Formats: sequence, C-alpha cells, structure tokens
Amino acid sequence: MKWLNTELRRSPYTKISFQSNENKVDSQIRNKKAELTAINSEIWALENQITEMSKRQSIQGMALKIKLKIENYLEDLLEKPLKDIEDEISAKKKVVKDLKDKIKEYRLETQMENFETFINESMNEMSINLDFEASYKPLNLKLLLKNFDLWNTRADGKKIFGADPDNAI
Repeated sequence: MKWLNTELRRSPYTKISFQSNENKVDSQIRNKKAELTAINSEIWALENQITEMSKRQSIQGMALKIKLKIENYLEDLLEKPLKDIEDEISAKKKVVKDLKDKIKEYRLETQMENFETFINESMNEMSINLDFEASYKPLNLKLLLKNFDLWNTRADGKKIFGADPDNAI
C-alpha cells in the first residue's frame, strides 16, 4: 500500500514533466507542417511552370518560324519587279513631301521659338522672387524645347547646366 501511494504521489509530477515534452514536440510538429506547406507550394509553382513551358513552342521552333517569314518576305521582294519597288519609293517620297508642306503651313518652328521666349521670360520673372546662390546671379535661365535642356547663362556668357556653378561651358 505504501509503495502504491508513493507511486501515485509521483504520478502528477511525472505527468507535468511529460507535458513540457509534449509541448515541445507539438511545437516541432507545427514548424514541420509549416515547412511542408511552403515546400508543397513551391512544388506546385514549379509544376505549373513546367506545364506552361511544355505548352509553348521550343525556342528552335520559334526561330525557324521567324527565319521562314524572313525568307518569304525576301522572296516576295525578289519576285517584285524593280520598277514596282522604285514606283513605290517615289510614291512614299511624294507623301512625305506633301506632309512636310502641310506642316510648314503651321509655322511650327516660329511657334516653338515664341513658346521658348515666353517660357524663358516667365522663368526669369519668377526667379527674381527665389533665393539663389550668389554664383548664379544675375539669373538668365534658358530652356531649349527640342531637347529640354535647361541652363543659366552667366554674365560672362558661360552656360551652367545643373547645380554646379563650376560646371560652366
């Protein structure tokens, strides 16, 4: 009886010690399940990629198809008489000339110059109220619309691009 009572008294302690081991094992199982889920999702993604790649044509097949298209185009050009090609070129040149003439009617260059003048004057008027370093003063900002170059022209005529006053041309 004494022995049984002694053993029964030890039992709750033993259960508690096993409880901590059980918690550790449960935690490890959860971690392994999370790793397994991540690996399964990677496997699924790879399987999808393999399926997609198998649906696509091979690179060699695509290259061959493009090569055949180029050869067909060249054969068509060779079959066309040279006179037809020259006539086509002349017709295209006439269209280009007509379009250039229409563009000239709009006096685009003059309007661009007027816009540049307006923008430059406006920038310089606004720059009076701005606090610039002494090396930039007096400000004479210029903007070229055809490539959007922006610079300050110093009193000595040198152009300063960007923020470096020593970067004068």
